[in-house]
Amino acid sequence: MKSLAWTEAYDGALERSRRYNDLARRIAMRCQISMPYNLDVCKECHVSLVPGRTCRVRIGPQRVIVQCTQCGSYRRIPYLKEKRRKSRCQGQKRT
Repeated sequence: MKSLAWTEAYDGALERSRRYNDLARRIAMRCQISMPYNLDVCKECHVSLVPGRTCRVRIGPQRVIVQCTQCGSYRRIPYLKEKRRKSRCQGQKRT
């Protein structure tokens, strides 16, 4: 369902993309399973987020900001763990 909804959003058929995402959400609720966390769907308008087409991606000093171009909602994704991991690897001495 993800690839089908994503391709519809990429092609510009946003209503069909919303419908596919809504169907996937309903099936997940009926089967009592959680949706994958890496599924990029706007939580307000349920459109698949395709960078450059249906969303705008901005990189800040501590987070990535993904803004939906359809409804204007945004979400912030911190990447502090990656920075910590990188600094921890640089702090170790090589032998």
